Amino acid sequence: MDVKKHAALMVMFLGSVSSFLIQIVARAQFSDELYSWFALYILFIGYLGTLSFMASDNVLIRYIKIQNTVLAVPKKLAIQLFLSWCIAGLVLSIIGQFLINKTVSFGLYDYLLPFIFVSITVVFSIYHRLKSEFFKSQLYLQYWKPMFFVALLTSVFLGLEFSVQRVQMTLLGALFLAMLLALLNFEKLRKTIIFVETDDKISEYINMQFGYILALLYLAFSGSLDRLILADNLTIKDFANYAYMITLLIYPIGLIANYIGFKQLVYIKQGIAVDVRQKMLKLSLFGGGLYLFYSAALWLISPYIHLEIDPIIWAAVFISVIAKMPYTVCSAMISAKAVAKEIKNMNYISMLILIIVAAISYQYPNKYLVIYLISFLWATRICLSYRIAIRYSVRH
Repeated sequence: MDVKKHAALMVMFLGSVSSFLIQIVARAQFSDELYSWFALYILFIGYLGTLSFMASDNVLIRYIKIQNTVLAVPKKLAIQLFLSWCIAGLVLSIIGQFLINKTVSFGLYDYLLPFIFVSITVVFSIYHRLKSEFFKSQLYLQYWKPMFFVALLTSVFLGLEFSVQRVQMTLLGALFLAMLLALLNFEKLRKTIIFVETDDKISEYINMQFGYILALLYLAFSGSLDRLILADNLTIKDFANYAYMITLLIYPIGLIANYIGFKQLVYIKQGIAVDVRQKMLKLSLFGGGLYLFYSAALWLISPYIHLEIDPIIWAAVFISVIAKMPYTVCSAMISAKAVAKEIKNMNYISMLILIIVAAISYQYPNKYLVIYLISFLWATRICLSYRIAIRYSVRH
């Protein structure tokens, strides 16, 4: 095996294993109340990684020009990126307060710090991704996870008592170290990025960003809607058990799906032809087989990791995996090729369906109903995205 070729996948695997172990240690060592808070706080960190630039980074990937070793960034787009970052910092901090302050009282400062750490790390990850340096790109995104796991394990061995403040400070420390690692490449980034004047209109950037932000909001909330709804409608113990099971079932599979989309986007942008239909079929089979193997392994070790797998929820997650894995290639094709109108129309429909599902889930907060509605969201999303992506397929 070519180690260099698969180095980024190995880093993602390390991040996935670390996240898996973090969840196991946390569920074993934290109280039900602390784990419930932790599950929501990890969701918030996930929002930061996805929404730190309100999708203007997706527009940047679309319009940036790669000239040998230099990345040419439109000046207008750079300004839009910065303004979006400022707005995102405020909006996400408010969202964090709404989510987390239900269980513990944090100030705005407690949400701005992780936002700064994560968003700066994301900038460097995007930079290396555009230069096809996938190993470094993923290293910055995944680095905090093994660091946090080691710190968590050290606290267990030292017999330290876990509290919200201790866990939060440990997590912030890991995110800060990841940011410092990324900043070591600041001089390289400064020398290989130039800002250029273009004829592109700001309205064109805004229209494209609006389409992307709808997509990211949809993906962020469709992937966490169940926990947002059920956090207030299950007992603390039941919610902790549910969040633990869902996280272990979904997270590693989702990470691999993200990696596939991560590489597909760059390849498509480089002009490599993709047969969307064939790729989707392969990914569906791969995702389904991987989920069956992985969940069987989880079932075998479940008595040792305090995990109770509900077969009804397991089946719902299986449906989501079958849809989410092939969606990555559709998403990559749409991001690289689709026009703003196509993206917006797809996302208008998706957001409408999400709002309806959220309203039903809020009105009838049964965990089985909610998780199958999430599966329905993924099924509709793959259908909508396929209708666009197939237009740009190599065989269409």
